[in-house]
Amino acid sequence: MKFKIAHFGGKKGRNEIEFEKSCDSFNYNFMRYLANSFANSALVNVIDTGNVSRAISYAGICNILAPAGNTVYGIRVGTSGTAAAPGDYTLGGLISTGIGDGLLAYGGVTVLVPEIEGNIIKMHLKRTFINGGTVAITMRELDVVSSTGGYNVQMLRDAFADQVIPPMDGVSVDIIIQVTV
Repeated sequence: MKFKIAHFGGKKGRNEIEFEKSCDSFNYNFMRYLANSFANSALVNVIDTGNVSRAISYAGICNILAPAGNTVYGIRVGTSGTAAAPGDYTLGGLISTGIGDGLLAYGGVTVLVPEIEGNIIKMHLKRTFINGGTVAITMRELDVVSSTGGYNVQMLRDAFADQVIPPMDGVSVDIIIQVTV
């Protein structure tokens, strides 16, 4: 799996990939989901983003289609550069949504139909973030949180080198999950 962060907008009118990183950080919650799905279990025990153990149904288990402005689930970004760990359950420093200094306007999450390229199958999870403030914002982490059974559960988290978003600029995050057959 990998993700790309592409800058766009601003005075330069650019739309280019600024950063691409291999991401190997599906966490313990994701593996619990996967194992219980394979075993056809009715319930799975996971840790929600409040660090509380929850028994939830696996139906609709990977709902990450957060609407614009939602920072509770979907693809989220933050400021902590702490390395990912198997027991992660939330971001180290969530960047809140909004227009103004220190805030990012969160677009809606999209999940594209899987595509086949030769013997590689890819799925894209995407979201845009816009800095409408007057100061730059530095992103250092991202995660994917599902909204399942009334609870929000982090499925992956990764930290990366500083990605500075200038004022009146934005980024598009594209998480690519791929399997080679």
